[in-house]
Amino acid sequence: PQGGIIAIGGPGAVRLVRMDDGKELVRLPHGGSSVVYPRNFSADGASLYVTDPDTGGLAVWDLRRLRQGLVELDLDWDAPALSAVTDPLAAPWRVEFKGIDRIRLIWDTTVNEAWAKPTDAEVRTRLAALSPQPSGALLHATLALALDPKRADARYYRARANLQLKKYADALSDAEAVLVAVPGHLDATRIRNLATEALRLGQPERPKR
Repeated sequence: PQGGIIAIGGPGAVRLVRMDDGKELVRLPHGGSSVVYPRNFSADGASLYVTDPDTGGLAVWDLRRLRQGLVELDLDWDAPALSAVTDPLAAPWRVEFKGIDRIRLIWDTTVNEAWAKPTDAEVRTRLAALSPQPSGALLHATLALALDPKRADARYYRARANLQLKKYADALSDAEAVLVAVPGHLDATRIRNLATEALRLGQPERPKR
């Protein structure tokens, strides 16, 4: 969070690299061969949050505990010591499952909002995010963009829907537009890369109607 170290994702591991000289400080294995994406450090730099897009999983590296163990082995990496202050986000999390009824309630509430405000781009964008079917997400995201062409979030949801529908050229176009508006957007980068690879390999696209 102070900008001195950057986390770089890769197949099965995340590398921590010092910004000043590009030196790799440590490589954190994540298991498997899928590319994992660092999301952010905690405010005190003691935790690193990464996601695995293939499984949808979230992992948290406890860097304070890791470095304490490395200090005992005289193997700690060359970086300022972490403070002893406990990061509240590193405390055990309490997860409460609300069930499908809660999801359905959110969907129904948003649909009712769309009926009441049919030209509200934000509501259409939420419907694109919540839609269980990519065709529905595509429809709502397209409507949102017709109402507000500058909405990068709606364009991201449309890129995601296009990718799921195997409309690779459209997915690539939308993902690149998101990256212009939000440089470094990780999910848009993933969609761009997948769509580019699909087009390179000549994978069949779904015909346009």
